[in-house]
Amino acid sequence: MDLRRTRRRSVIERYNRTGYIFILPWVIGFAVLLLQPLIQTVQFSFSEVDITASGYTTDAVGWEHFFYAFREDASFPKLLANSVVSMLTDVPILLIFSFFAAVLLRKNFRGCRVVKGIFFITVIMSSGVFIQMQNETIAANTVQLSAAMNSAAGAASSLKSIDIGKYLVDAGITSLKIEGRAKSAYYVSVVTNAYRQAVDQYVADPENYHLAGWLAEEVYKVSHREYCTGFYYGRPDQCYLSGGYVRECDIVAVVDHCADGWLYGTQRNRFAVGDEVEILEPGQPPYKLTVAEIRNGEGESVPAAPHAMMAFSMPCPEGSFTQGTIIRKNKN
Repeated sequence: MDLRRTRRRSVIERYNRTGYIFILPWVIGFAVLLLQPLIQTVQFSFSEVDITASGYTTDAVGWEHFFYAFREDASFPKLLANSVVSMLTDVPILLIFSFFAAVLLRKNFRGCRVVKGIFFITVIMSSGVFIQMQNETIAANTVQLSAAMNSAAGAASSLKSIDIGKYLVDAGITSLKIEGRAKSAYYVSVVTNAYRQAVDQYVADPENYHLAGWLAEEVYKVSHREYCTGFYYGRPDQCYLSGGYVRECDIVAVVDHCADGWLYGTQRNRFAVGDEVEILEPGQPPYKLTVAEIRNGEGESVPAAPHAMMAFSMPCPEGSFTQGTIIRKNKN
């Protein structure tokens, strides 16, 4: 009896070792290929990531991205709901099919080798096709993203380097496209507003048109690559020293409302008493304001607004700004 138990235990241990050996490549692959990107994804979700010439830099922003996704991004709840529904329907179907296939392939019956061969051949072939399709999709997305970023940078640079009247309107151009894919809402709003103002000023008085200084400065206050004039003037002008992005300003808050000389808002990045900020309202030049005082949501005076999504108020004696107006601060 003891001999049988010993033999049975030995067989079970041998099967266990075999099982561990079979799953070991998956465990190694997960640790090497998936675990590190997974940890980095979690880190990025709590950080503001800037692409630089040497790689990237991160600034911790806490739960800001999550607050934005659930409170302000109208499309995110729909995407999340679709993902959950897809998971609840697709995963059970895949599990049932996989379990059925595993049980079938484990059985010994007439023609089982043919069935197993057909099954594994289709798996191998489909895996190869899937990997090829995935690589082609990644390559296409990379090209589109690069083109979008280059187009956006080039579009913004034209405000700095090209007279709209002489070089664009006189050339017969009747519309402009601001490339906003892979860009933030802040980028799109600032660049679009700058172009809108420049075009409107030209149309209002073509003979005496002159690009306002603040409009030329706006394109430097978004995340951008080094600007150049490209081939606009015949001789190529390109920036070779740096391919990274420059970010000179941070969004520090969004206006909720104004009342009795006070501005009430929600914090996005840290700012403090004494900082000079700019309040951006569509169709208007930036309104510069030195922060004289900050009060928290309880009305207590505080030296700074350090917490993401913190409710605050500060004196704003001139002007009343609409809800959603952006407040930014120069990083330098």
